[in-house]
Amino acid sequence: MGIDFILAWLYWSIMITKWRLWAFENVNNITELKIRAINEKLIWPDGSIFEKTEIRTRADKERLKLIQLKFDQTDIRP
Repeated sequence: MGIDFILAWLYWSIMITKWRLWAFENVNNITELKIRAINEKLIWPDGSIFEKTEIRTRADKERLKLIQLKFDQTDIRP
């Protein structure tokens, strides 16, 4: 495994959390976004071993817990 791959994975591990926070906080239909992101291989499914490689600060984890509450609400359709 080359250093390029390791650096790329490290970059992804940091930036995907930032994307999740931004995207999930700024979308009306969070469930549809998550399904599309998984289908497009942008994020891993919940519980995936690869999902555990995402680097999250304590603050990120707290924000994601709050975002998780949006999944329990009815999505807004345009």
